[in-house]
Amino acid sequence: MSCKSEMDSIKAHVFDDKDLTEYLKKKGSNHNCYKYYSTISKIVSIRDNKCLYLSQGNNWNDITDRNNFNSSNYKKVNYGMCFSYSRDENVAMWMLYGGIKKESGMIDFTKKGIRSVLNTKAISLGYFDQNNNFIIKKVINRENFDLYCIDIIYYSENGSYYCITRSDERCFTLTKTVFDKLTGCKKTFPWQYENECRLICSIERDLLDETCKLVRIDLKEMDLGKSCERLYHGPNFSSLNTRNTLPSKMDNCIDWDLCDEQCKLKKDIIGTNKARGEHSV
Repeated sequence: MSCKSEMDSIKAHVFDDKDLTEYLKKKGSNHNCYKYYSTISKIVSIRDNKCLYLSQGNNWNDITDRNNFNSSNYKKVNYGMCFSYSRDENVAMWMLYGGIKKESGMIDFTKKGIRSVLNTKAISLGYFDQNNNFIIKKVINRENFDLYCIDIIYYSENGSYYCITRSDERCFTLTKTVFDKLTGCKKTFPWQYENECRLICSIERDLLDETCKLVRIDLKEMDLGKSCERLYHGPNFSSLNTRNTLPSKMDNCIDWDLCDEQCKLKKDIIGTNKARGEHSV
């Protein structure tokens, strides 16, 4: 390996938490694809309303991640939105985000689009009311928040060290001292298929109150390139109304009816075993 490539690898940046964080930010802002999977209604809303919403991660499906994302030990509050930087679509992502109900969607932001987002000058903080209207409680300017993209590392404990991966990079010697100082950018190995890059907005706690549940980023004046043209409905999307989205490239590649049958069979087995007082494998 050449000296240049060695310095541009994760192995060269694992000795200091700030250096490793900057390396992951550099990688995070340089992808060609930023795929955001969700329900089709949320995806279409991004296109039509030209807004992004970042949350504190309270409802994220990875329990360890959501507990770490906003630890009470942090001086700042993090708000985040999760993307996959994989060039290809991921069947597991389709299933996780709206696939089971056959209402999944995905928007694939370009590098140009994300870099425009990163130049945001002001953000709104607030919450959605019972009528699904966003209530703005505060607007703050750039000097009062940090906004960046950062790649996620995936880890497992390896004795007194951590083994971490990022894309095709791997390192076995990240110390606990450095690991514990990393914020908002680490998940356990089972999630590594996501190839996740995270858009994070960090704000001093003193500027916030309990009504500031979400960060809204207004996209209306931004040059997003072709981002809003790269909207897709899931490969098992059930509605005839595709909301002017493109078909998934995985259309006709998966027997979704068989997947549904297997899910139903699994539920029946679990239900029968519970009734018998048995454990399911």
